[in-house]
Amino acid sequence: MIYNLSKLQITGELDNNTPQCVLLEVLDSAGYEYRPLDQPNMHYRLLVAASSSITDEIDQDHPMFLQYLVRYVNTHMSWRRAHILEAFQFLYQFSQAESIVGIIDSLPVIGFGRQTPENIRSLDACVLYRACKELSIEVNYDMTIDLMYSAVMMRKYDHKQLYLALNSVIYSMDKPQLISDLIRNNFKIPEVRSLPDISPDDASRIREQFNGVDIPEVTSDEEAIKYCYVLFGRDISGDLSPMVSYQLMAVQGEDDEDMIESPR
Repeated sequence: MIYNLSKLQITGELDNNTPQCVLLEVLDSAGYEYRPLDQPNMHYRLLVAASSSITDEIDQDHPMFLQYLVRYVNTHMSWRRAHILEAFQFLYQFSQAESIVGIIDSLPVIGFGRQTPENIRSLDACVLYRACKELSIEVNYDMTIDLMYSAVMMRKYDHKQLYLALNSVIYSMDKPQLISDLIRNNFKIPEVRSLPDISPDDASRIREQFNGVDIPEVTSDEEAIKYCYVLFGRDISGDLSPMVSYQLMAVQGEDDEDMIESPR
C-alpha cells in the first residue's frame, strides 16, 4: 500500500494566519530544517517552505518505511515498532477524512501535543488547526496549540458555560481594554426597552416549559425579558444584555440551592 506522508493532507491550504506551531509540524514531517527561528521575516519563510513542502509517497514495503513514519508522526522521539505503527494509524486517519471533527467527537477524552509513545492518541497542531478551520474558529500566527485545543473543545459548551468562561476573562481585564475590545467588535449600547405585554396564555405556556431545574432556552432579548419576568419575577428589560441576564439567573439559582449532606 502507498501512503502520502505530507501533513498538508491534514491541514489543507496554509495562509498568513496559520499558527507557527502548525508550520513547524508540517516542515518536520517533510524533513525540512528551519532553525534558528529568530531570523528576519521568519513567518514568511516558514509559510513559503511549509506550503511548498514536498513529501514523497512511500510504499509500506520500502526498507525505510518505519523511519518515514517516525518523521511523519514525531521525529523528535524514538519509537518501538508497535508504538509507531499505532501512532501512525491514529494520525493518518485525519488525512483521509473529509471532516475530522466527527472523528474527534467519537474519541474518548484525550490530550493535545505531538504524539509520543506514552501519548499515542494525542491531537497534534495540524489536526487541531484543521478542526478550527472546519468549525470556522479564527486562528492567527501566534496562536498556540493549547489555545486551539481549548477552542475546539469549548464548542461543546452551552451558553451558560460559555458565559461563565467569558465572565472570568472580563473580570481580569481593565475597563479601557474591555471597552476597546467591545468597540472593535462593533458593540453598541442597545436601544431603551420596556417590559413587553405578557398575556395569561403566554405566562402559562412559559411556566409549562420550566421543570424547576433547567431554564427554557430563549433566542432573543424579548423572549429573555418575558421568561425572566414570568419565572423569576424580575424585569430585566433595562439590562445591557437581557439574554445574558436571563442565563445568569440560572447560575445564581444554582448558587442559592441548599447543600445536600449525608443522613446522620
